[in-house]
Amino acid sequence: MKNPLTRLENKQMRVITIVGIVVVIILVGYGTQLFINSRYDQGAVDKLYAKGCNDNTISTLKVAYSKAKRNSTQKALRAEQIGNCYALASNYSDAETWFRKAETDYKKNKNNSRSEQMKTIADNYKALGQIPKSVVPSGTTDEQKKQGIGSN
Repeated sequence: MKNPLTRLENKQMRVITIVGIVVVIILVGYGTQLFINSRYDQGAVDKLYAKGCNDNTISTLKVAYSKAKRNSTQKALRAEQIGNCYALASNYSDAETWFRKAETDYKKNKNNSRSEQMKTIADNYKALGQIPKSVVPSGTTDEQKKQGIGSN
């Protein structure tokens, strides 16, 4: 015959094990959330942007843009940075789109001078996006192409 204390001890051990597993799951979830949030904090995003634009940078900036508070300067800055990345990739239509978002976001922040700058930049990229590639002469540097300057 089994000792009654042993049954009680077994129940306690099961409860302790289950509680331990639940605590571990909670800690892992919390740690994962901290890692995800740290990836998109302002400093980390700025460092990534400073290293240069690529697909990873653009997707990270887009997440940071979506996480930024509404009507914040940070939101406008992220839109401007995304526009810069698309402009560097000669993707003028997307650059225009993001500069328009930056224009709107700066306007919401009562930063009218910056908003006007974004409008001008967006208008320029709209114009560049409408120039057929065949019009740009060969031998033209990428920077000259962005400015609409030919080598002839």
